[in-house]
Amino acid sequence: MTALRTIKYLFAGSLFLLSIPAMQAQVKGTKYAIKDIKRLDASPVRDQYHSGTCWDFSTSSFLESELLRKGKGEIDLSEMFFVRKDYEEKAIWYVKMHGAMSWGQGGEAHDVLRIYKEYGAMPYDAYPGNFELSGKPKLFELEAVLKGLLDAVIKNPDGQLSPYWKDAVNGVLDAYLGKIPEKFPYKGKEYTAKTFADMLGLDPDDYIELTSVTDEPIYGQFVNYVTDNWHSDLIYNIPLEGIKDILNNSIDKGYTIAWGADVSEPGFAYKKGVAVLPDVNWDTIAKDKRDSFVDNPMKQMEVTPQWRQHEIDNYNTGDDHGMQITGTAEDQLGNKFYTVKNSWGTKMSNYKGYFYASESYVLAKTTAIMVNKKAIPREIARKLGI
Repeated sequence: MTALRTIKYLFAGSLFLLSIPAMQAQVKGTKYAIKDIKRLDASPVRDQYHSGTCWDFSTSSFLESELLRKGKGEIDLSEMFFVRKDYEEKAIWYVKMHGAMSWGQGGEAHDVLRIYKEYGAMPYDAYPGNFELSGKPKLFELEAVLKGLLDAVIKNPDGQLSPYWKDAVNGVLDAYLGKIPEKFPYKGKEYTAKTFADMLGLDPDDYIELTSVTDEPIYGQFVNYVTDNWHSDLIYNIPLEGIKDILNNSIDKGYTIAWGADVSEPGFAYKKGVAVLPDVNWDTIAKDKRDSFVDNPMKQMEVTPQWRQHEIDNYNTGDDHGMQITGTAEDQLGNKFYTVKNSWGTKMSNYKGYFYASESYVLAKTTAIMVNKKAIPREIARKLGI
């Protein structure tokens, strides 16, 4: 870590440790009393700040937990390395598709694993990214500048593409994120991105993504139809009950989960520290009356595969945000919750960057999960053929 980041996150970690007893008592601003059941190791909370790269921060955190689980210690991965390589690939796709694809900062957990496998990884110190000099990335200008450049390339004013446009893309990325070093020191040894990844000992093929929909074959694969899946990668489809089984088995066995979900719901109250899905119809409740249904413990909705699919088909469930599930908990009524690590810094929520999502909320609003294959119950793994 750099000195600035080290001091910042040691302090944040201290605050987090001090906050654990509070997380087992009253949820500030609500009448919830949520108690941790099991809590897994995770690296300090980061801040994606003015960037739409939650997919990267959440998956990097997921991999950092995997390194902790494997006894590698706390390793601060460079999020901007994955962002940089992702933009390089996305720019080529955008031109090949004549601009007929989603352009932006969004991505999926599999993007990090694909880049890790092909290009390697770097520690934060080796590649912090120019915009992270203050520890807070800003990427919206970069996104706009790259799109303008690529749209000009696609218009093809000279009648054919020049051999220089990829160099121009890399020039923009160098300017905004910094040049990627060919070699860098880490703990007294010299590495490249590939040899550093080899040293970490993570195998990208050990991880898979899953979701649950009713309009694709169960236990098969399909291209997940979310706008940020720009690479058109495949995802496994399993019954909704299987998602719950995998989540619970993962935490029980010591594996965290990279979680993609919709966070635009009335029950998503991050500042209060909860995301809930009470057994009510939000459309029938005035907006100024909704707080009481978030602040007070109550029966959670029983989510069916049909209702979940209805929410997806009607754009009520979208691919908003990537996070990390690190534990399980329950409230005073016995409602099951999952502990979630976010990437919005430590100041916005009661729990220093964490919150609790009810099981009903997670089952209803998950767009994808990524897990270690070893975390999948044996019978589900057999049906998936893995």
